[in-house]
Amino acid sequence: MGAGLTARRHSPAWLGDGLYVLEWALTLTAIGLWASGKIYVPLMNAGSVLLVGAWTLRWAHTRRPFPVTPIDLPLVLFMLSAAVGLWAMPNWWEALTRLYLYLGAVGLFYLLAECSPRALARFSAGFVAFAATLSLYFVTQNDWANQPVKFAAVRALGLALNRLVPDLGQYKPHPNVVASVLALVLPVALMLALQSWRSRAMADRLTTLIAVGGGLVVLFGVGMTVSRGAWLALAGAAALALWWWLASQASPRFAAPQPAVFWGGIALVALAASIVFIVRPQLITTIFGALPGFSSAVSRLEVYQQSWRLVQDTPFTGGGLAAFPALYSTYILVIPQSFITHAHNAFLNVLVEQGWPGLGGFAGLMALAAWRATTQLRAAPDAYRPFVIAGALGIGIMILHGLSDAALIVSRMAPAMLVPAGLCLAGAAQSAGARVGAQGLALLPAPQPWRRRLALGAVALAALLLMVVWRPALTAWHANMAAVAEARVELYGFPTNEWNDGQYADYLAPAESEARRALALDPGNRTANQRLGLAAMLRRNFGEAAQYLQQAHTADPDHHGVTKALAYSYVWLGEYDKAAPLLASIPEARTEFGIYVWWWQAQGYPELSERAHATYQRLEP
Repeated sequence: MGAGLTARRHSPAWLGDGLYVLEWALTLTAIGLWASGKIYVPLMNAGSVLLVGAWTLRWAHTRRPFPVTPIDLPLVLFMLSAAVGLWAMPNWWEALTRLYLYLGAVGLFYLLAECSPRALARFSAGFVAFAATLSLYFVTQNDWANQPVKFAAVRALGLALNRLVPDLGQYKPHPNVVASVLALVLPVALMLALQSWRSRAMADRLTTLIAVGGGLVVLFGVGMTVSRGAWLALAGAAALALWWWLASQASPRFAAPQPAVFWGGIALVALAASIVFIVRPQLITTIFGALPGFSSAVSRLEVYQQSWRLVQDTPFTGGGLAAFPALYSTYILVIPQSFITHAHNAFLNVLVEQGWPGLGGFAGLMALAAWRATTQLRAAPDAYRPFVIAGALGIGIMILHGLSDAALIVSRMAPAMLVPAGLCLAGAAQSAGARVGAQGLALLPAPQPWRRRLALGAVALAALLLMVVWRPALTAWHANMAAVAEARVELYGFPTNEWNDGQYADYLAPAESEARRALALDPGNRTANQRLGLAAMLRRNFGEAAQYLQQAHTADPDHHGVTKALAYSYVWLGEYDKAAPLLASIPEARTEFGIYVWWWQAQGYPELSERAHATYQRLEP
């Protein structure tokens, strides 16, 4: 076979390799178009044509557009939820840009899953070279003079590099975005170096030089990002590698396979960590605050707690792809400005934007890829094994880093998010595809009686559960649809940097109808009451708003957005005694009421302006 795709048949090797190179060129060009800007431009649509062209080439040569891999089902679920997120997001151009980046990740994944060892080595060398270039670009172009860094040495070195290299005036990626990619590349550089250094061939010596030199540059870049999450993720990946070796030593004692010991230990650690953080949730902020790195004015614990409220609003559809900044500002902080770009947790961010189906697909594809890598590592051919190890370490890094940051999946670097999974499954696609292609359904095991009984039992259990949860699920569905319908009106054009003057209140009728359906099933539903209360505020019916928001506050007294909206409704009603205890938990209230003094006056509501002024004076610091 040629140097590219080992599963391709029925054509000369030179033709297969040529088509394979063309597939890579089309896919990478599409990714380049999609990652070329933060804002959607029509030229990005050409990337979808290029990707379809790449898949068409594969179908023409192999009679299938995609290889068969163990993570196909969760990957399809993740992408379907992303498509639903495109529908839910009012600013469709932002969601479409994100969806395109995810499509780039899918295209890259399927190319890697079908690679030959030689092609994997070439990709890995290119990946390391790209990361090294990104590292050099970051350390020379980052604005070190205005970047808060706890390490004086890092700042001093960065300033020296700024003086040495002129500012190119181009895109300056956030340190966490850079760190999220560089951390994934380090295990690739390590395994590539270990694989190629033994060879005396000139090409392999060049590969070794790229792996070692590029890896050192990447490591330097990770240090300069001062990303605490990336540092912890790399340390965690090293610990996982050590535990894998210890599991191999311990497996004979437990009379269990190495993967069983490995995953059993991880399960125990995860359980213990979950218990600790449930009992002492403030440890999340304490741990990250104690580590050196870029300062943050946002408490991760607070972001996690309030983001969970957004999850409860739209569990089925998610709030919309790329909608997290708008959702958090509008329904948690109740401000018209963008305050935070993501949830500081990749899994929580996916859950907010794509709902439980999206999280199931995202977590499922990583879990299955990691499981396959650990259970099949020893059986993998020697030529594939280094890449499988690099992929497994990369998934560990991505999961651990994803617990504290979501920069990778929400940035222009998102096409790299499935690279570890593709490396983990290197070689799996060929064998699976060849078996299915050659024997078709003959490979599927014949139905056994116990399997039929198990399936019938599962169907019966599902029917019973459906009867139990039908009413709560229907309530949640109507509340979900109400939240999406209202957001499609309120969040359009976000951030407007101006408070809503109520001119679009009449467009909220469909959302209010869905919310009332939810309340007919459960009068205490927090999401439905909150959305009806906010709609009433836009119509300046503050009495009705207070009634709904009080119900929402009773259901969830710690919801910042509900508490704030209820407090402000009481102020506009002139009921300061009811507002006062609620305002005590809203630190930004005094500043905002100072602005409301002139804003209500400009809107033609002098009485509300006077109440804002009176409240401003009562909230003296």
